[in-house]
Amino acid sequence: MLYRRLGHAVGFQVVSSAGSIVFTIVTALSLNAGLRGELAAFTTAVLIGSSLAAFGLPSALLFFSAQDRLSREVVVRYRRRILIAIGGVSAGCSVSLVLVTSRAWWLVGPLVVGGVLANVTATSGQWALMGAGRFSTVTKARSVGTIVQTTLCAMILAWVLDGTPLALLLLASSWTLATLATVEVQRRSLRYVPTPSRNLVHFDEFRRYALASYPATLLQTLVSRLDVLLLALVAPLAQVGVYAVALGLADSLIVLPQAVSSVLTPEIARDGAAGLPGAVRALRKWLVAQILMTAAVVTGLALVAEPLLGDGYAGLVPAGSILAIANLALGTSRIMASLLSGLGQPAATVAIPLATLVTMIPGVILAGRSHGAVGAAAASASAYVVGLLAATAVLRRRVRQLNGPISR
Repeated sequence: MLYRRLGHAVGFQVVSSAGSIVFTIVTALSLNAGLRGELAAFTTAVLIGSSLAAFGLPSALLFFSAQDRLSREVVVRYRRRILIAIGGVSAGCSVSLVLVTSRAWWLVGPLVVGGVLANVTATSGQWALMGAGRFSTVTKARSVGTIVQTTLCAMILAWVLDGTPLALLLLASSWTLATLATVEVQRRSLRYVPTPSRNLVHFDEFRRYALASYPATLLQTLVSRLDVLLLALVAPLAQVGVYAVALGLADSLIVLPQAVSSVLTPEIARDGAAGLPGAVRALRKWLVAQILMTAAVVTGLALVAEPLLGDGYAGLVPAGSILAIANLALGTSRIMASLLSGLGQPAATVAIPLATLVTMIPGVILAGRSHGAVGAAAASASAYVVGLLAATAVLRRRVRQLNGPISR
């Protein structure tokens, strides 16, 4: 059963990754590096804003959905409480984006507000369905979003070929519209979720878990995205564009660890510490597959990326190769964090992204200022390794407290 769910989860992540790769390539072809840097600042602000405004809602949905204890009334009540936060966070992200890109607030503001609201809704629906084991529905929803995004990007590329700010606006809008398409499919599917057991979660219990998981999920998002904004503060937007494309291509390797994490968290939530041995076996198999995929991506970058994008994206190959290899460490630490969340200890995972950020922030600022995208990639890679060491230490300590050493 575990490996069947892993197969479904990998299928979803492959679809999701395909959409991201298409978006990355199309935007690199249709925008110069400077405008691509502005687009990266927009998507980063939206993703960080979404995590900041969600207050742990997706994590709580995943956990209690896996236990078949979700209550519609509790979820609606919690969503209402975070609506004000969504508005405030969106405004703050809009201001920061205006400062970074020098674009008019009336242009940036609506895009950010719409993007944050759509992304919070899409992520919440996705995690609730994953917790219930409905990976085929999640894959269907993401496929629709990918088709919408790919179609819109192709139309934009055919219509606007001169890399103007108009292309930037249209591509940013296509990203939000694709997210809304995903939301609509999820909304239709959630109507048919079976009625859960009578042991429904109470609001206080739901809120406690959500708020306990909030710092860790927010910090994990910052680990994945803050480097882009830090680089935008110390380097030209052209270097941010190079880094964003490198990061987008390297992130195709997050397919497997995200799939494994999305299955192991609900699996451990159902089985408790008894499910850890199977989880460790899955982790070992993932690592072998991840090494092979990393070799393929690094080779593809060297052979295809530079000839395709030309001198305008100089530094893409070394930056992308560094990030691709570093994702081995990042992916492993994410899987370890998912095990802790499944054991009902989301607060214990805070140390993992915190250790990563403490290393990343000064590293990206210093290396990015002097060496641009390549320097930022090297700094992020070092931070991912530090995060992996922290994850190993935290997981070992928690498992010993719960059930002794993990058996092989």
